[in-house]
Amino acid sequence: MALRIAGLSIRAHSREHIELSLSRLTRVAGLVALGLSLLLVSIALPRGGYWWALPAVVAAMGAALWSAQRSVVVDRRAGVVVSEQRIFGLGGQSRIPLFHLRAIVVKVVPTASGGERFVLLLDRRVGEPVMLDDSTAGDDLVNMGKKLAEVADVRFVFDAAA
Repeated sequence: MALRIAGLSIRAHSREHIELSLSRLTRVAGLVALGLSLLLVSIALPRGGYWWALPAVVAAMGAALWSAQRSVVVDRRAGVVVSEQRIFGLGGQSRIPLFHLRAIVVKVVPTASGGERFVLLLDRRVGEPVMLDDSTAGDDLVNMGKKLAEVADVRFVFDAAA
């Protein structure tokens, strides 16, 4: 499994329950960016000028990354998928009943640079698909998708028609 910043990883898995959340690397990267940027701001601020502005922006982005929370829980007993996202404590939660799911899909999408990205989607019977994660390496997403499909009791689809 590759280490990815802001990528989902499996935290808990059983036959009837699976929980995905942001990797710990996300919080560590945000905290390191925040700390180093604040150090640079404290060095640049007394010197005058606007040299402190760029490290301050990086510090704000680091704080956002550090405070980011994202989780996806599929619970067969409760019959729902619960998706939650928060940054600085603000965000929301959505619940999708399992009977609304058609499939768990890993789709290959071409990029502007000529490469390809893999996207993990919840394909719903009604409405647009819900994007869970994306990556340049498909192995992790395929494994995650298969486990999600097993718990949700829906089919798994690998769509390579890009």
